[in-house]
Amino acid sequence: MALRHIFCSVLVIVFVCFSEDSKGQKPMDGYGKNRVQYKNFNWQYYSADNFDVYYYKGGKQNAKRAAEFLESEYDRITQDVLGYALYSKAMVFVYNSVSDLQQSNIGINNKNFTSSGQTDFVKPQVEVAYPGNAVEFKQELIYQVSKLLIRDMMYGGSLTEMFQSSYLFNLPDWVIEGGALFITNGWSVEMDDYMRDYFKTKKFRKLGKLGGKEAAIVGQSIWNYIAEYYGINNISNILNLTRINRSEQNSIIYTLGVTYDRFIDEWKAYYINMSDQVNAGYQSPNEEF
Repeated sequence: MALRHIFCSVLVIVFVCFSEDSKGQKPMDGYGKNRVQYKNFNWQYYSADNFDVYYYKGGKQNAKRAAEFLESEYDRITQDVLGYALYSKAMVFVYNSVSDLQQSNIGINNKNFTSSGQTDFVKPQVEVAYPGNAVEFKQELIYQVSKLLIRDMMYGGSLTEMFQSSYLFNLPDWVIEGGALFITNGWSVEMDDYMRDYFKTKKFRKLGKLGGKEAAIVGQSIWNYIAEYYGINNISNILNLTRINRSEQNSIIYTLGVTYDRFIDEWKAYYINMSDQVNAGYQSPNEEF
């Protein structure tokens, strides 16, 4: 009897412990891909003319700065460069750190704009982590919002337009990534150095096959060349025409009045000539010193 009583008591204790542990567990946010989360984000937001900037504990000041900065840059991006504005306010989620961003599930299943054009929701949104200094924070804000604007511009602001685009349009990475990088930095030392080395050491591939950092910086150099040689207003002309005819190549031809092959040759020559000028003015250090 004593042994049976002890055994039953152990079972009761195990059951209670298991029940308490189960109560402490939270259900997953749906099935499929999820990030590991260690904290809850209790979101609040600042509402501005064109953005709702979301923040949580400790991020109020960063969110306020983000809202003010984005509003100050909005006309430059939408009017001076793109010639396009959003149909509705964009949602900007500001995280206090990169590690916090990596724990968020907000945009993990976001297929709003993908290479195959799949769409899950219409409300435009971006996620930005505060990197530790104001300069990089502003650059990341402009980059992410610019990328969002170009995507929205290309694939449409309504659900119907997005679904139609999914079967008709597959835009190369250099157009969006490079466009966002150009809006953020214009010309940059990094881009200049990269392109100088690019044409010396790498075999040029078709632009449509580029991806990642290569697509972004090469794309930045293309948009910078168009702005410098043909005028910055032609960027919006090319992008708006691309949305209509579903071909960035034809849009370049019709807007700039040159064949696509000639355009590529002139773009390459532009940066190669700049590289030659730099090299011509280079003086090797005196070996005696």
